[in-house]
Amino acid sequence: MRIAVYQDLSMENKHGFSIGHESATENILVVREGVLPGAFGYPSLYTRHLRSCFNNQPLLIISITDYELTDDKRQEIIRDCEQFLLEQN
Repeated sequence: MRIAVYQDLSMENKHGFSIGHESATENILVVREGVLPGAFGYPSLYTRHLRSCFNNQPLLIISITDYELTDDKRQEIIRDCEQFLLEQN
């Protein structure tokens, strides 16, 4: 399984994709989905898992944003991640 991380955090000015591990095994820890309530002036942090296939391999995208994802945004992230991975190869 390939893992990619998508971040869109306005206060930290972090936007875009990064590659996690080339292949995940059962020994790797993945952050759980959920909402971490905001504090000290920071907005809530939303962590979501998006699943897809890339080059006939399962793909896990861990999305970390300061807003809840809509269905359209989820599809956009998946498409953009696949494009990002193609450019990396």
